[in-house]
Amino acid sequence: MNRDREQKDPIEVAQQWLNQAGVLRRRAARLPELEKQEALDRADWFERRARIVEAAYPAPPIFPPELRTPIDRLDLCDDLRRHLAELLVLGGSIENGELEAFADAVARARGPKVDAVRASKLLLELLGLAVDLAGELGVDTSGPADVFADYAIELVDGDAGEGELEADADASAP
Repeated sequence: MNRDREQKDPIEVAQQWLNQAGVLRRRAARLPELEKQEALDRADWFERRARIVEAAYPAPPIFPPELRTPIDRLDLCDDLRRHLAELLVLGGSIENGELEAFADAVARARGPKVDAVRASKLLLELLGLAVDLAGELGVDTSGPADVFADYAIELVDGDAGEGELEADADASAP
């Protein structure tokens, strides 16, 4: 989730979605067959999102692709770049020999399947790729603190909105 956006209580939002699903199901009973199925599909969409929020709580939910809104998709990528930045800080704090010592400790517990030297080389490769990817995703890691570029979503009328705008879940429902 975009850390800058004011967050609503996820359980409260999930309950609102369940209420909306109930309204749609009651309406569906009075609709012609084609419209009835559309209303039932939308109700299912809201219910599935609500159940995922409830199951994940207190962690932020990760919706499957078919249940994501446009802002969910952007926020998921924002989470990725923030975790990449955390990985870079963590990886950069490991000194020479520490990862090899850890890999040796794992090998003692699991058996000699762990190659400590290879693990150290892979970490360096991973960190190099993470720096490149983070840069491509709008993370400036050159200063004392990471700076994250803003992102925007194209609105229906063609105006671009800030990343902190909340998507209308109803507008993204099937």
